[in-house]
Amino acid sequence: MGAANWVAKCPAVMDTVGGSVPKISGYKFDGAHGENFIRLTDGAATAATSPGSLLGCYADIESLNKPIGNAWHIGTISRDASGFYWINAAGVRWGLTLSGTVLDTDKSNPYYATGHQFLTY
Repeated sequence: MGAANWVAKCPAVMDTVGGSVPKISGYKFDGAHGENFIRLTDGAATAATSPGSLLGCYADIESLNKPIGNAWHIGTISRDASGFYWINAAGVRWGLTLSGTVLDTDKSNPYYATGHQFLTY
């Protein structure tokens, strides 16, 4: 199974602020099941081969390629006047605060009690 069979596509990446951001290849989410989200190539549904802007589309490709794949396994990191945020294809959004190589989620993350960090790499 591949991107053509995924149950959802990435929401649009937004940046209403501009300015520099770090480059990453993906992140491990320390909540729920410890999913590994890979940065996708801009405008495509394939894993990027080199680090790209923090602002971009990310997918837990392993999950999306299984029957359990759902709209929570793909989303974007974007930025507006309030700061960075994650929004998945299901439309669920929570704020992110960048501290070094870690993005901390705000408490609107439904997994906050069991994990609230995106550990970037």
